[in-house]
Amino acid sequence: INTIAALISEPVSAHKNAAVYVKAKVMRTFLELFSDATEVKWSMGNNRYFASFMQNNKRCKALFDSKGGLVYSLRYGTEKDLPRHTRKLLKSEYLDYTIDAVTELNAGDINTWTINLSDRDNLVVARVYDGSLEELHHYKNAPVK
Repeated sequence: INTIAALISEPVSAHKNAAVYVKAKVMRTFLELFSDATEVKWSMGNNRYFASFMQNNKRCKALFDSKGGLVYSLRYGTEKDLPRHTRKLLKSEYLDYTIDAVTELNAGDINTWTINLSDRDNLVVARVYDGSLEELHHYKNAPVK
């Protein structure tokens, strides 16, 4: 998972406004997986293709290798996008926290959620993977004077 997290930085083509030629096998995979995508923008770097798009009113991103294989996809959402068991796990540990934002990562057999939670005094970044909850970061709000 840490290796995948390191890959999430967006590759950018050499010229910001340059058109990106997307190989047919990459486009085929994209259309199979994200047939209802809108507002698709492509970039390329290190022989990989990066798509940023909207799907079901959610911002999504996907990285493909040059042979058309999906390396990973990200979907950004809110509490209502979490699976019921994931939400229940979070609420059992962070009872009085608000779920502010969620990101779903899919990479092969890996499916993980990264969640931003907050209460009046704390901001927590947590991850749920394979039914386990892990706190990645915990920040305390500075008192207002």
